Amino acid sequence: MNKVILDKSILKLMIEERLWLPDDEFDKKITFLKEILSDIEDGFLIYSRYVPFREENKQISSIKFAEYILRIYPLLTIAFRTLLLARPMRKYYERITRKSEVDVKEFVSKWRKLRRIIKKDHDKIECFYSFFNEDFMREYWANETLSNEEVFVKNEIPYLELDEPLMPFREERFKEMDSIRDSIEHRETIEASLDVALNCLACLAILIYRIVEGSWDQEIQTRYFTSKLFDLSLEPINWGSPFLI
Repeated sequence: MNKVILDKSILKLMIEERLWLPDDEFDKKITFLKEILSDIEDGFLIYSRYVPFREENKQISSIKFAEYILRIYPLLTIAFRTLLLARPMRKYYERITRKSEVDVKEFVSKWRKLRRIIKKDHDKIECFYSFFNEDFMREYWANETLSNEEVFVKNEIPYLELDEPLMPFREERFKEMDSIRDSIEHRETIEASLDVALNCLACLAILIYRIVEGSWDQEIQTRYFTSKLFDLSLEPINWGSPFLI
């Protein structure tokens, strides 16, 4: 695809301060997300003593796992919003208008549309999922897509013995999680499986990792992130360096 050059008025609009989440608000959101994820992971670790995270136990269901899903899902929306509107995306925004071969006009159109939906508080998680899996976002995910992100459960922790990686953003997996969440909210079921709850938590960990990784020039307290449950040795993004912009 040929590089698309935007006129100066559109380029200026894209980098205006008012379009983006202020840095102090970004710091508060990412700190909140990291702290609450840590708290949820502590709960999972305690529960793993009763239901060890092993392949043969992945389909064990409980009310506790359903409660975790209801707690995690609103956080996914916050994380997606932060990813879309904060400094990491702004840096990506500026980079692709100068260096990339992606369809910049399509990116700008869909980004601005999603932002308008957010302002009206009409955004649904499916909107974010669709946007972040677009071809123009491949460079953001290190030439992959969101659906290909994978993590392993740490194997050095007692009761955690899952050898296969989790790929929670795979379309069929993500739709399953959303369907289970909907069933719980409408009281069609009161339980969920370990497998679904763990993948739901992995979604949140991946999003937080990508937000933090892309904010290399933030204050130190928001620059680093370590999960207690997941090995987040993901393919690094390299567009965050000031030498690449």
